[in-house]
Amino acid sequence: MRLEIIKVNADRLDPECLVVTLRHVPGSIARFMLGARDKVVTYKGQVSAWYVPPSFRPADADTSRFLDSIASSREFAHLRPARRS
Repeated sequence: MRLEIIKVNADRLDPECLVVTLRHVPGSIARFMLGARDKVVTYKGQVSAWYVPPSFRPADADTSRFLDSIASSREFAHLRPARRS
């Protein structure tokens, strides 16, 4: 499944916490034909601790690795909100 970033922002109550909205897109025509559809999911957390609010269901391993790279990699630094001191 392919992941597309929709929105990244800091949490209103905890500025160290990120809120990331992703679109999960089926990876192949076969999956699409079998009924897989796009879904939009919002994740909340920090590096290596991601969950889906309000159920607190943890993110799966592949998605968690992608979210970790968004939170810490220089490749996605332009998406993260600027830190206030």
